[in-house]
Amino acid sequence: VVVGLEGSGKTLAMRQLRRTCTESMEHRRAVPMPRRTRSTTGVEIESFSCGSAELKVREVSSLFQLRWAKWIGKADVVVFVVDASDSNAAAAASTALLDVVAEAHQRAPCG
Repeated sequence: VVVGLEGSGKTLAMRQLRRTCTESMEHRRAVPMPRRTRSTTGVEIESFSCGSAELKVREVSSLFQLRWAKWIGKADVVVFVVDASDSNAAAAASTALLDVVAEAHQRAPCG
């Protein structure tokens, strides 16, 4: 699952991961990444192969921040995207990440 605050670059990170896994180095050099993205307003799901692994990646909108713990609790891997160029956003992201991890930990079944 890919989560992060609004404008942090979740869509770009997901596109780059898919591109890295599915395109040759020569093609990536020849064809630049699209610069325009639109804000995710729900959950975007991408499925693709990466080496011998089959990935199903869910990008969860910041609009669903209150539900992130649900998604994180079901995930094998969590990618938390932060716009490090904005120190205020990075601080807010740090707080949001700690909150959601604490909530996901509380939801986790014991034993």
